Amino acid sequence: MNTPMSQSNPDKTVLSEAELDKVRSLKDERDRLYYQIGFLEYQIKLLQDNIKETQDMKQKFYDKLQELNLKSKKIGKELTKRYGSQEIDLETGVVGGDAS
Repeated sequence: MNTPMSQSNPDKTVLSEAELDKVRSLKDERDRLYYQIGFLEYQIKLLQDNIKETQDMKQKFYDKLQELNLKSKKIGKELTKRYGSQEIDLETGVVGGDAS
């Protein structure tokens, strides 16, 4: 058990073990909070990166969809020129009329 140094050395003041434990406990708690804040900041950064990546991917899908729509219109115009405005059975390829 430590005794206050002020008894053995009048030039220095030394905290009691209980006081020192309180200070250490506060420091440990502060360190844990700083660690948790850092960890949360790291998770936020990862989420932001993930959101950006997801938005970029979504934009690529929209771009591909737009390309597909343009191709569809082009093919539709070509088929309309050739066969008129008739329905096409996608299973059989039959233009207009009954596919059976």
